[in-house]
Order: sequence, then C-alpha cells, then structure tokens
Amino acid sequence: MPIPDYAALMLPMLRRAAKAQNGIAAREITQALAAEIGLSSIEAAQKLPSGDTRLFDVRVQWARSYLEESGLLDAGDGNIRITLAGLDFLRRSDAPGVPEGQVSHIERISEHHGLHRQELAVELLRRVHGMSPAFFEQLIVDLLLAMGYGSTRAGIAKRLGRSGDGGIDGEIMRDELGLDRIYVQAKRYAPGSFVPISEVRDFAGALDSRRAEAGVFVTTADFPDTARDFVEKVRTRIALVDGAELARLMLRHGIGVRLVRSYAVHHLDGDYFRE
Repeated sequence: MPIPDYAALMLPMLRRAAKAQNGIAAREITQALAAEIGLSSIEAAQKLPSGDTRLFDVRVQWARSYLEESGLLDAGDGNIRITLAGLDFLRRSDAPGVPEGQVSHIERISEHHGLHRQELAVELLRRVHGMSPAFFEQLIVDLLLAMGYGSTRAGIAKRLGRSGDGGIDGEIMRDELGLDRIYVQAKRYAPGSFVPISEVRDFAGALDSRRAEAGVFVTTADFPDTARDFVEKVRTRIALVDGAELARLMLRHGIGVRLVRSYAVHHLDGDYFRE
C-alpha cells in the first residue's frame, strides 16, 4: 500500500493521542500508527531518496508538527498529549453526518507546501550532518539568537566548542552582564539514529558543575525515551531538540534557508457584498 502523506496521518494521530490519558511517546505513536494503517515491515522501512531517514517516520513527524502548531497536540514534556482544542476538533470531526467534502484548491496548495517542507527538512538535516562540528555549534547559537534568546549583539553569543570545554559547546547570555545564561550542547549524529543517554547524562553533569539553571541539547538525530525521562528528573531544566524539531525551527526562523517565492491566498469577503 502507498505510505499515507502527513495530512492523512493527522486525524489518526489525534485519535491515538486521545486514547492515551497520560500521554504517549513519539516512537510509540509512530509504531501504533504503522500497525493501525497496516504497513508491512518493508513499507515501514522504506527510506527517502537520500537513504538517511525512513519516509513514514518523516511524515509522522510533520503530522505531529502541524498538529502542535495548530494547538491540537502538546508535547512540552516529551510525551504527546491531546489538548482541549484537539478533543473539541476530534468530537466535531467524528460527529455522525459530517460529510468529508471535496478537497479544495487551498487544501491542495497546503498539502504540496507541506510536502515541500518535508523534503526541505530532510535535506537540511543531511546538509547539517555533513558540515564540521564548528559549523554546527555556530548554527545552534545563530538559531537561539533568532528565536529571541540573548541579545542581538555579537559579543553576547559565544561559540565555545574548544578542547577542554567540559561538555559545553556554547552559551547564550540572556542579559548583558551575563548573570543569566543558557548552555548549549550540539551533537551531530546520523539522522534516524539515537543519541546515547550517556551523552545526555554528561551534559547534565557539566551543567550542574556550572550551577546552571538551563541547558539545550541539540542533535541531528533523535533521543531515546530513556533520555527524555532522565531530563525530567534532574534539577537543571534541559530542553532536548531532536533532528525533526531542529529542522522545523530552522525553517521557521530562516536559518540555512532563504525565501524564494511567497503567495497570498485570498477568500471572497462575503461581508463586503452585503447591501
């Protein structure tokens, strides 16, 4: 069977999340969706043309991203949970007598735009993974600055990454006196692989030795559930940014990409034509 696109996975993902009262891990929901759809092991293992990442995994990740951006899902603590807005949307979608209707031109544009973003995200991760460690470390600092962390002054953001850095690759000073800092760890692993939990533990130890309040661990790969569970239990606040999230943030904040063309989509304004 053909592998569903991300749009076709959004409603099944919402339904699956609604059944998990305490949340569901990202890998678990991917496996559940594959089983529900009836993907064979060969289909589930199908890779993108680059050969680095499984096609189904990428489409699940993008379905999740769109649902989160729409406020229907929340994964703030690493587990995926349906929101109140998601439950309301699900009730309306599953209500009897609601017709599916025809796919509009706008929906088709949205679908093609989403597929393009998927392909671009995969290419971004492939390109980043092939760059030097120094480039990757600077990329993370640039991204955090673009997200509004720290000052726009060049001297506020530092790229460390030198020998003897003690497990810290960079730091962002949130104030000009350097009293409030975010420490950064950046690790390039092959997309589709997992960061060893020992790396996350070492980062937590490095943060603790600096009496740090917050840290960000960014990778081009993924984190095992054990790593996400670990950071929930330590004193220091640690954000884990996996490859899919990294690509999404780079696209959103214009890091490593440039706008080629933009379209405005209009609806007829019925209110204007009321006499």
